[in-house]
Amino acid sequence: MYAKTWNMSTLTYPPDIQRFVSEELASGKYPSEQALIVEAVRLLRDDQVRSQQFRGELRAEIGRIERGEGTVLEGDEALATFFDELRAEARAELAAEQGSRS
Repeated sequence: MYAKTWNMSTLTYPPDIQRFVSEELASGKYPSEQALIVEAVRLLRDDQVRSQQFRGELRAEIGRIERGEGTVLEGDEALATFFDELRAEARAELAAEQGSRS
């Protein structure tokens, strides 16, 4: 594995970012500026992967709708039921995701 080290003191941040970095380091949440930056980059990478996955799923769903494979919801009750089920699915996925992090 290739590891590149760098001198963090050579990095310059905008004032609001520098304040945030300083506050995070002062809180003790991160042992060093490098650890904070590594975590931030990992989160950015993970976010980009999730965004790409979402866009792919969205394109697939748009294709389904364009082919007439969508679900027609008629009336307030059908719409309310749909959103209740969607919320339940989202909560279950979130709980599973949080459980896998523990």
